[in-house]
Amino acid sequence: MNKINAALLWTVLLSTLSGSLWIFNNIAWASDVDRIEIRLIVRDLRELRDELEAEDDPDAAARLQQYIDELLDDLCRIEPDHRECE
Repeated sequence: MNKINAALLWTVLLSTLSGSLWIFNNIAWASDVDRIEIRLIVRDLRELRDELEAEDDPDAAARLQQYIDELLDDLCRIEPDHRECE
């Protein structure tokens, strides 16, 4: 009975350590998430600016400009030194 308990305890310990190692290796670090978010925001800004140039409707253009301004606010909150934030 004691051998079974020891084997079970050892299995649980190894499983916990393996799971912790897997999580540590696959976790997205905050700096990585910020860098990805910045790239996505810059891409969205580029796309919205292209749409704004082609837009003829003043209401739609104003709405696009509002989206651009909101994205710029988000970008500057994450990366204040970005060239778009000057």
